[in-house]
Amino acid sequence: MGIRVREIGGQGMAQRGQIGQANLLATTANAVQNMGNQMVAGLQAAITASAQQNGGAGGDGGSGSGLGGFGKKYSRSHIAQLKGFCGSDDVRRIPAIWHTFSTSKDFDSYRVEIEKRMEKWGRDKGVEIDYGMYLEDDSLKAIAQLQFNPSGSGAGVALAQSADKGLSILLCRPRTIAEVERLRDNEQATATAAQTVTVDQAKKIKPGTVCKPPNGTYLELRLLIGTYCGLLYTLFGSGCDYYHELRKIHAALLAREVAAIREAFTVDKCRRIIWAIIDDGRAFFRQKMAEADFSDPEGYTFRTSLLSAIGEKVRFANVIERPFYPQAWEIRPVMSGDGGGSTRGRTGGGSGGGGGGSGGTRNTSGAGPSGGAESGSYRRGGGGASSGNMAPATGSGGWTDDRHPTIKAMMREYEATTGLGLRINLGRVLNTAGREIRDLPVIPEYVENGRPFICWAHILGRCHFGSSCTFSRGHPPRRDILDAFAREVVGLFLEGAITTMVAEQRGRQPAAGSPPKKQKGGDAE
Repeated sequence: MGIRVREIGGQGMAQRGQIGQANLLATTANAVQNMGNQMVAGLQAAITASAQQNGGAGGDGGSGSGLGGFGKKYSRSHIAQLKGFCGSDDVRRIPAIWHTFSTSKDFDSYRVEIEKRMEKWGRDKGVEIDYGMYLEDDSLKAIAQLQFNPSGSGAGVALAQSADKGLSILLCRPRTIAEVERLRDNEQATATAAQTVTVDQAKKIKPGTVCKPPNGTYLELRLLIGTYCGLLYTLFGSGCDYYHELRKIHAALLAREVAAIREAFTVDKCRRIIWAIIDDGRAFFRQKMAEADFSDPEGYTFRTSLLSAIGEKVRFANVIERPFYPQAWEIRPVMSGDGGGSTRGRTGGGSGGGGGGSGGTRNTSGAGPSGGAESGSYRRGGGGASSGNMAPATGSGGWTDDRHPTIKAMMREYEATTGLGLRINLGRVLNTAGREIRDLPVIPEYVENGRPFICWAHILGRCHFGSSCTFSRGHPPRRDILDAFAREVVGLFLEGAITTMVAEQRGRQPAAGSPPKKQKGGDAE
C-alpha cells in the first residue's frame, strides 16, 4: 500500500509538474509574441518617421491614401501627378512638405516650412538662397492644389500675362520690406473681400497685366536660379528632371570660366534665360501622369525637361530665342546719339536719359534740359528725355525736390563741385561709369507699352522744364521712389562715377592763392 500510495503521489507530482511546465511555456510564448508585436509596431513607426524625415510623406505605396489634401485628402490622381513630377513610383519619395499641405490650411505655416527646407537644402548643397523671397498666398494655394501650370491642361507655353503665376521661377524674386508689407495688406484685404464679393462682381475683375520684368545681371540671375532650385527640391526632391536640368544651368553659371565673362550677360540675355526657364517649366508641368500610367504593362516614362537644349547657350552667354517673349521685357536698339552717346535704349525694365521710343518726332536741337545729357532723344517713348526745343522754366516755379534722400546725398557733392548745380550730365555720368542707358533701373509704374518714361533729370537733380517737359509724366513723386530703386541707382554704378567726376573736377581747380596756369600763347586756361 505504501508503495502504491507513493506511486500515486509520484504520478500526481509528475502531472502537476507537466501542467506547470506547460503553463510556463504558454506564458513565455505569450510574452515573446507581445514583445514581437511591440517590436514590429515600433519598427513600423520608426520606418514611417524615417521616411517622413528623409523626404518621404509616408503611406501606402499603391494608393498614397495616407496623404491629406488642401481641405480634403489628395486623390489617387493627385498622388500619381506628384509621383510623376518627383520621378518616382514610390509614394514615400514624395517630399514631406506635402504632409504640411495635407494637415494645415495656414499659409504662414506653408511659408515657414518651405523656407526652412530651402535653407537646409542651400546649406547642404552650398548654394546661396535669396532670403528676400516672399511666396504670396495665391502662389501657396496654387502649389498646394497642384496648379503648377496656370494654363492647366492647355498649351504648355509661357505667356506674358501669367509668367509669374503657377510654379514659376519669378516666385523666387527678392522683395523689399515695403513690397512684402503691401502684399500682406493686399492679402488681408482680399481675404476680407472674399466673404462679400458676389459672382457677378468677381467676373468683372480685370485680368492682370504683364508681370514686372526680372532684374538682369549675372549675379542676380545666378542667385535667382539657385533659389528656384531650392524651391523645386523642397517640392519634388532630387528625382525631378526639371530640378535636375536647372541644377546644371546653375552649375554652368558658377563655373569660373563663365564668371569671367559675366559682363557678357546683358540685361536682355539674362531675361531671355529666365523666360526660357519659365517656358520649359510650363511644358514640364503640363505632362501630368495618371494612375493608369503606373499599371501600364508596356511600362511608363517620367516627365522630362528640355532645359539641356539651352545649356551651351548659357555657357557662352548667347541670346536665347523663345516664342511669346513679352514685348514689355524687350530691349530694343535705338538710333545713336541718344542720351549722352549711348547706342541702345532700355525698355521694359530700364529707362535712361533718352532711351528712344516708338514713333514721335526726334529732337535734333542738340541740347537737353540736363546740361546736354538728354540731347538727340525722341520726344515720346523712352525714359528720361525732354525735348530740347522747349524753353526752360524760369525761377523756382513752385518746384519741390522729390529726390530720394539716398540719391540726394550722393549728388550733394557733385552739385557743389561741378558748378552745374542740379543740372545733371547723364551722358557723362554713364560714360564715366562704363554703363549704358539700358543698364538703368526702372520704376514699373512708369512703363507704358513696354517703354519706360522716367525723366532722369528729375530723379537725379532737377528738370528745369518742369511741367513743360515732354516726360512730365515721368516725374515720380517721392512716394513712388522706393528705397530699393534708390539703392540700385546708387550702388550699381552711379556712386563711383559721381565720386570720380568730383575728383576730376577738383583736380582741374587751381589751389588757393596759386596763379592761373598759362598756355603757350600766354592766355590763362
